[in-house]
Amino acid sequence: NSIVRDGVYKDLLPRNSKLFAYERRLDNEVLLVISNFSKKEVKCNLLKKYFGYKSEILLNNYIDLTDTLKPYQSVLLKLTK
Repeated sequence: NSIVRDGVYKDLLPRNSKLFAYERRLDNEVLLVISNFSKKEVKCNLLKKYFGYKSEILLNNYIDLTDTLKPYQSVLLKLTK
């Protein structure tokens, strides 16, 4: 996929010790990765930043996706403007 190869990488939470989040952006498409490396639930408000985007969950190791990530939850979203 060209967005993985050519998309511009941006670390979204560089100072957060519990969440690792980044995006790769190319044209009107964004791949968003958010991972909770904690054994506790962690609130994450990043999804609000992408309000208005069409979203597709490509990977999620839990059934649901909310603004609070479960322990060790990781999600990969494809967002299109």
